[in-house]
Amino acid sequence: MSSNTAAQATQERVSDAAARVSDKASDVVDVIKAQVAQLRDRASDAAVKAGEYSERLRSAAGDMTDSLKESGRSAQESTSEGLDRASARFDDVKDNLSDVVSDLMDQAASASEKVASYVRANPGRSFAAAVALGYVASRLIRSRRTKKG
Repeated sequence: MSSNTAAQATQERVSDAAARVSDKASDVVDVIKAQVAQLRDRASDAAVKAGEYSERLRSAAGDMTDSLKESGRSAQESTSEGLDRASARFDDVKDNLSDVVSDLMDQAASASEKVASYVRANPGRSFAAAVALGYVASRLIRSRRTKKG
């Protein structure tokens, strides 16, 4: 019976070893379950924080979009007002220049008529004045050419 006792002792040792392995495996499983639960909690917290950040980013983007739209509208209004003012001033300047040109044209026509009537009334004096002016002009031109050269 000694072999029976040895077999029984071996069987008890194997049973004890199996029980210890089972206990250790149970402990390892418990530790793994706890770590998985912690990881789930962390992942859940990270998802919540990501959602909060996402909402903040959406809100900030919306605020920036609204601000940019308002700035664009303001710039458009300012530009439009400036163009309207510039157009009005341009029209004023154009009208003033038109009046000045018209007055100058009238004065030139009046002066031309006066000169023509003087020349008709005084042909000799007009010819002498034209010759004298031509002589003076030629002297002025000649003196300028000699100064440059």
